[in-house]
Amino acid sequence: MEAQLRQWMQAQGLTSWRSLAQQSGVSERVLQRLRQGQGDSLTWKQLAAIAAVLQIDVAKLVEPESARQTPAPIASTSDRETFEQDGLHRLEPWLLNWPRAAWAAQQRSDLPAERLLPLLQPLEQLLKDWQVETLGTIGQEFAFDPSWQLLREGQAEPGDRVVIWRPGYRWRDRLIQRAEVDRLS
Repeated sequence: MEAQLRQWMQAQGLTSWRSLAQQSGVSERVLQRLRQGQGDSLTWKQLAAIAAVLQIDVAKLVEPESARQTPAPIASTSDRETFEQDGLHRLEPWLLNWPRAAWAAQQRSDLPAERLLPLLQPLEQLLKDWQVETLGTIGQEFAFDPSWQLLREGQAEPGDRVVIWRPGYRWRDRLIQRAEVDRLS
């Protein structure tokens, strides 16, 4: 990784690790980890800052050396979209369970769990930055639309009144999880 970093630095007119650290706003210790091939231990913010100075895609800082030598084309998606898609896959359990946990904590303000809610704001901001849209909120009523809602039990016709039991999610123009709904009596 060190040789590749030096090539990228040279292309940008950077002559030392110190100058790269100063321009990217990261410590020389962070660069040392990156030089040793430990890019996956750095934060997204650190990687993005370094990549911006080097004018390269962030993914190039964490991909294995073998992948750099024989790049495999990604069909119709950018490196960032691939990164986001992988992140969304990893966040899926949180996406499915967090809204119910947050709703339950808000219903009982005497529970200490409510104090944890502000800690998740960075994760919520990350999802917003990734253009992940929440489809409905728990308890919200809608007309049933099977294109983005999944009825948990029984049957419903399009237009029947339903209530959100678990929100759905859309990423960019792709539905990644339909909202789970219950039919109102």
